[in-house]
Amino acid sequence: MELKRHYFQSRVARRFSLSFMLSALLPLAIFFLLSSFYVVDLLDSIDSKRIEETSKGTGMAITRHLRLLEEELKLFSNSLLEKRDNVHNGNLIPVTDELITTVGAIFSTNLVPSKYYRYGTTDIELPRLTLEQQHSLAKGRSTILFGHPVEQRPYFFILRAIDPERLNLGLIWAIIDIEIIRTIGEEQAVGPVFCVADESLNPLFCSSQEQRSLISSLSNDLSIDNRSTVSRNYIGEEFLIGYWKLFLPSLYESDPWIVVVGYPRDYWREGVVGFLYLVIPVVILAGLLVAIFTMRQVRSRLAPLDILRDATGKISAGAFDRRVQLSSGDEFEELANDFNHMTERLGAQFNNLNALIELDKAILSSLDINLIIETVLHRLNDIAHFSSPGFLLIERFRKNKGTLFHLHGKESLIEETSINLNDEFIEKINKPTNPMNWFEENPNFLFSPCPPDTANNHACIVPVLTQQRLTGFFIFFNESCSSTSQETSARLLEYANHVAIAIGNAQWEEDLYHQAHYDPLTELPNRALLYDRLDQATRLARRNNNHVAVCFLDIDLFKNVNDSFGHNAGDLYLIELGKRLSSSIRQTDTIVRFAGDEFVILMPEIPPHKTVPSVLSVVEKIQNALKADFVTSNFSITPSLSIGIAIFPKDAEDTDSLLKCADTAMYHAKENKRGEYQFYSHEMNRVMIERLIIGQELQIAIRDDQFYLTFQPQVDALNGKITGAEALIRWRHPEKGIISPEEFIPIAEDSGLINEIGDWVINRACIVTKQMIDENKSRPFRMSINISAKQFEQGYALIQKLNNAIKQSGLDHKHIEIEVTESILMKDLTKTIEILNNIRKTGVTVAVDDFGTGYSSLNYLRKLPIDALKIDKSFTQEMQTHSTSAAIVSMIIQIAHLLKLRVIAEGVETNHQRNALLEEGCTHHQGYYYGKLMNLANLRKVLTEESDTSSN
Repeated sequence: MELKRHYFQSRVARRFSLSFMLSALLPLAIFFLLSSFYVVDLLDSIDSKRIEETSKGTGMAITRHLRLLEEELKLFSNSLLEKRDNVHNGNLIPVTDELITTVGAIFSTNLVPSKYYRYGTTDIELPRLTLEQQHSLAKGRSTILFGHPVEQRPYFFILRAIDPERLNLGLIWAIIDIEIIRTIGEEQAVGPVFCVADESLNPLFCSSQEQRSLISSLSNDLSIDNRSTVSRNYIGEEFLIGYWKLFLPSLYESDPWIVVVGYPRDYWREGVVGFLYLVIPVVILAGLLVAIFTMRQVRSRLAPLDILRDATGKISAGAFDRRVQLSSGDEFEELANDFNHMTERLGAQFNNLNALIELDKAILSSLDINLIIETVLHRLNDIAHFSSPGFLLIERFRKNKGTLFHLHGKESLIEETSINLNDEFIEKINKPTNPMNWFEENPNFLFSPCPPDTANNHACIVPVLTQQRLTGFFIFFNESCSSTSQETSARLLEYANHVAIAIGNAQWEEDLYHQAHYDPLTELPNRALLYDRLDQATRLARRNNNHVAVCFLDIDLFKNVNDSFGHNAGDLYLIELGKRLSSSIRQTDTIVRFAGDEFVILMPEIPPHKTVPSVLSVVEKIQNALKADFVTSNFSITPSLSIGIAIFPKDAEDTDSLLKCADTAMYHAKENKRGEYQFYSHEMNRVMIERLIIGQELQIAIRDDQFYLTFQPQVDALNGKITGAEALIRWRHPEKGIISPEEFIPIAEDSGLINEIGDWVINRACIVTKQMIDENKSRPFRMSINISAKQFEQGYALIQKLNNAIKQSGLDHKHIEIEVTESILMKDLTKTIEILNNIRKTGVTVAVDDFGTGYSSLNYLRKLPIDALKIDKSFTQEMQTHSTSAAIVSMIIQIAHLLKLRVIAEGVETNHQRNALLEEGCTHHQGYYYGKLMNLANLRKVLTEESDTSSN
């Protein structure tokens, strides 16, 4: 006690004690203040981020709910399209119990606004659609509208066109009670303040009525362009208010929504109060103890304060991994331990937030699932410390297959391993019994092969679910799983939820890209992807002075496959051809389904001196791949493709022109001989342009009636008198003069105009035949009309046109005969016989034109219901020079007589030919020997003169 009194009586001791107390307590006070301010500011920042993340998570949940409803409407609209016979514009679509349970209420209506429909006991008025919303519906997108209150409860609509290309089929729409937002908020565990408002912060929904005035007052404080938080007094307490904006305009043609969330400022502050209650007594006690120590002891105690002050500075700079090491055995050591615990927790929270922020950036900036997983694995050690973290991504369409991304080694390298999953393991992980599934089994039980450095550890599993579907799971190889704290488990689950969103978003984007760039039937790239790759290929070829080849492939007679075996067979045929073509190209090439029965092969980066050999090598492989028939249990098809080839930049310097050149070459290959290939030439382009011009002028010719008929007389060779005539069309062009049918008929057939031209010929021939019959009533006369393949394919429609033309002209059916070639008749023999029988029932006769040049099968000839055979002029004109032709003519005449058919010889030009035909028994001739082509006036004059001679 004497020592103490002496110590305090000393002026030096008092001064030193006072200086020591000031020097000791002042840093502690400063440290306390700095830490308090820093912790408060830090927690304010964390609270703001929590509120922002909560509002964002709630907004994402609302968006996912809307997307799910939209997907269900897509499914329902597809179902309705399959039953479109029951869908009538403006009528209520029958709503099944299943649909009501899933959506609530579904209607169909046209786009007429202010139209009411009653469903149950509720009157529903569909709000007026803007022009932009109607355009959005026509593009296949959905839109959201708010409706008028139903029984004082607000609601909104999700609308979608049943068929975007035919809006008159109506809309399918779901009525959604706005109270669904309350349910979503409860699932997201939002704070006491929860509202959804429009862009002007007018409340659409609030969890309580009092919150509406609170939200309306925020319009001047919350920034609509940037996320922020503000402080507000509400129900006698200070609240932090934050929001997140739902960008509905990009998904739907609708105004954006604002999700507003609020928490009391002290909601997460209990830990701060406890911290203050702990630090203050410790500081006071430390000051009292310091006052009674000696100078040496005081000096020794200054060192821990320096350490703590230094650690505080490091933490302020963001170095949360810094730890204070003190072994003084007193309150300074306790303070250091508490300080370390606090910094550890703060560091973990910051690391977790940074990891989540980086993951959110990956969600927004990357569509590569592998890159997202790599980002996740590299950030895992900031959340939980495991020796060998990994992520197992399950294949979407094969649940027992997956890829293990395994982080190992000092350099944190990621190794990818394809594995097979154990069925028992899949069953276990789909039925979790706790937030984390601990498997104390050897990892070999879970899958194979197992990474070699993990076989003796335990596997700790955290599932990742996307829309209730197991997408993958985190897997940690550790000596024991039970040592993981609940806090670490919670952070891992939160991380897993963010990863699920990231993977779901990436997979969704992959699906959208695949739908937009690949053909759904053959799974080959489509036209959109072709244009993209072709543009890249031409740019690269221009830079490297290389060539690009485009092969345009068209399936020969594909329509016959559909007509004969059905469209399902046609689809199988297309799929098979896609596989064969894919196996025939180079690895760098792209095979594209360009249109219905058209494929395109893109061959990039070909050295100029290897262009032709490279292309011919691929073409040869294709032709070899097509040699084998496509055989199923119901049919067999011999594949055949016509191929047109164009080279960049030799033939064209832009993508559209290059494809056009390849298409032109393909057309010429098909014209020359089906199943062959053809390189493009500029002469082809000239011919195609001429054909295009003629096709356009043909439409004008039909409109302006520029056609006329000329006639080839058919003569009874025994008396030289005309018994009939063949009507032949001619085109009198106002500038080019007379255009031969050989020039415009093939173009008319390709363009589809042949039906209109053929109808004109039928109508005109019936009219002039009626005039000639009326002028020469006492003599027989028959007018022959040529029928094209496309006309004959009309079937019953052709018969109706013949009947109508004959009846309108007042002509007897027996005076009209149609001429059809062998190739037309043999396309579908069963259908041909049915059509011919129906034609002959009307009284119109049928002749087979150019007989002997096609199939000429006695088997089919005896089955066909026909009246006459016409010997092709090539046989008639070669009777004198080729004994074979003479024998064929004789045989045709004998066959006709045996089948009791009339036989007409075409192309008779000499007296020798006439006499030879008469000797064989053919008495009906047609050719220049009896007269050249006649116009209508000359034919009528000749008939009149013959009639006058007969009467005299």
